[in-house]
Amino acid sequence: MTGFFSVGGRSSSALGRRMVIYILLANAFLSLFASSFQLYASYKQGRAEVTATVQMIESSFKHGFEEALWRYNSPLIEALLEGVLHNEDVQYLKLQSDNGQIWEAGEFTGVDRTVSGTVDFFHDADTAREVPLGKLFVGVTLRSVETRLWSQLFVMLFSNLGKTLCASMVMLLLFDRMVTRHLETISQHVSQRGWFDRRKPLQLDRAPHETRDDLDNIVAAINDAHRKGRQDFDKLQAEVHRRRVVETLLRQRSQALENANEEQAQFTYAISHDMKSPANTIQMLLKELLETEADNLSEDGKSMIADACLTVQRMTLLVEDVLKYARTVGDDLQVEDVDLNVLLAEIVQDLSGDIAQSNGIVEIGDLPRLQGSPWQLRLLFQNLVQNGLKFATPGVPPHVTIREVLPKKRDRIRFCVQDNGIGVDQIHHEKIFALFQRLHTHTDHPGSGLGLTVCKRVTANHGGTISMKSQSGDGCAMTVEFPVEGR
Repeated sequence: MTGFFSVGGRSSSALGRRMVIYILLANAFLSLFASSFQLYASYKQGRAEVTATVQMIESSFKHGFEEALWRYNSPLIEALLEGVLHNEDVQYLKLQSDNGQIWEAGEFTGVDRTVSGTVDFFHDADTAREVPLGKLFVGVTLRSVETRLWSQLFVMLFSNLGKTLCASMVMLLLFDRMVTRHLETISQHVSQRGWFDRRKPLQLDRAPHETRDDLDNIVAAINDAHRKGRQDFDKLQAEVHRRRVVETLLRQRSQALENANEEQAQFTYAISHDMKSPANTIQMLLKELLETEADNLSEDGKSMIADACLTVQRMTLLVEDVLKYARTVGDDLQVEDVDLNVLLAEIVQDLSGDIAQSNGIVEIGDLPRLQGSPWQLRLLFQNLVQNGLKFATPGVPPHVTIREVLPKKRDRIRFCVQDNGIGVDQIHHEKIFALFQRLHTHTDHPGSGLGLTVCKRVTANHGGTISMKSQSGDGCAMTVEFPVEGR
């Protein structure tokens, strides 16, 4: 079948083969429809010819039969019947006289393929009426009509088939010449690699023509798409190059910033560490001077030395807080599984002196386990609990509660550290997390102003957030939220 549909030594396209099949099917349907009408007309004509045969018998043999019946000449009647039977279409004859005598000729095979006719015979007497002599029943076969119809059918079928095949092959050749080979050219042009890299537009090997057809529209659309695609491709390449350059610069600057932060943290840690020992030495010498030379010092001198000791003490506290903050900035986070219930119990134990001194209460709810840095989480919760104890309302024992609260997202875990202290005015909620920001004097509430800054850094190191909800004189609620995988 493939060889039948070959054109120019190569197999024709599937589209061309389908076109030939559709032409064959359509032509077969139309030929069958037209042949049916033509055969029906021929059949009607054949039946008319058979009916004419009966009429011919009546016109040719009527007088002879009437004479033979009037004279009751049986041999003549049989001879006339044999003469009529010589007609090849006449199959059966039956003559019945008026007195009941019957003569038959031929063989009656049934009425399915036979047309019957009747001829009445009369004798013209001198009287005013005709005398009936008998009736002739004629059975004319349709075999000749059927034979002619079958021959006609075969001729029509084979002629239509031949014409259809010839027309289909011509159409296939024309379709291959005018359409298929150009579609193959278009397919090869589009499917080749590096399509956007080619600058030459698509052209078909066709004779020039004035009227633009569908193939011209397809070629124009492909060339237009190629041109626009090339422009978009060039823009995309330029954008990719630009983004790579920007990415390289960002990576370099990020690395430089990371190195600078690390150097700054190391420098801060080194300076703070080196300042801590001299500060402790100064404080120890001042205390020793105050104890050993108390008799030789005036009251003003003693007061000045006491103030100097407090100043050195505040400086020592500041150095320690700076060291803590520097460690959180430069620390390479080592994540472990931390039991917060155990961690908070240890913090409460460490702060038992402050709790007892303030007559405070620290209440710990049922807390989950958390993946994080143990020492940083300890620093976070210890600062929050210390703030709750430190910033208590005068005359009111501090009450600090640590509990887990329902997060807004399923993959987060949230804690709330709440106290009944003096609270923070809403205008200071953002400011209070900045470096060295204090809302009270050293006399009222000693500290370095780095506690909440350290807390913010710890939560950021763990990918979390910290926020404050408070009003002045109405306590403070610190909310800490961390991401949790698989929660």
